[in-house]
Amino acid sequence: MFSLYKKELHSFFCTPFAYVISSLFMLLFSFFIGSQIADMTSSTIKFTYPDLFYNNIFYFILLIPLLTMRTFADERKLNTEVLLFTSPINVFHLVIAKFLALTTVFIFMLACSVVYPVVTAMNGEIIISHLISVYIGFFLWGIMCIAIGMLLSSFAENPITAALLSEAVMLALVWLDSFAESDFIAR
Repeated sequence: MFSLYKKELHSFFCTPFAYVISSLFMLLFSFFIGSQIADMTSSTIKFTYPDLFYNNIFYFILLIPLLTMRTFADERKLNTEVLLFTSPINVFHLVIAKFLALTTVFIFMLACSVVYPVVTAMNGEIIISHLISVYIGFFLWGIMCIAIGMLLSSFAENPITAALLSEAVMLALVWLDSFAESDFIAR
């Protein structure tokens, strides 16, 4: 299992793929922080990280399927699926190794975003309990999206189809969340 995990990590970090996805995330994250700071009316910086991360969930709906689309659909497309399933590793370990590799890339992306709370703490005040809660929630949301993306990638024949299906399911989950908070349910 560890050798497959290393192979998957190697395929992400020895190619520009993980770096491009992480750069896109940081670009979108930076843009949103900059737009929140530009919209402020006073000279003191007052924005909350829970709002910031909740809005960045929508960016992850675009980026996580790009990571997960290659897990099984790419193996099927390149005809290496049979080689994986006939290897001495069982299917459970195969899925866990791929999941842990994707989670490692996701943790790398989250680690890059720690720069902003550090800069904010140097120039202002941060409520640490909110920040920790937000990172835990964002991490859990991300691994749920990774699991959904891997599942849909195992069903799809084409990586692009897997990415589009993953985005549709994740948008539906966000829509369900906003639907549950609406007044329609309260009636």
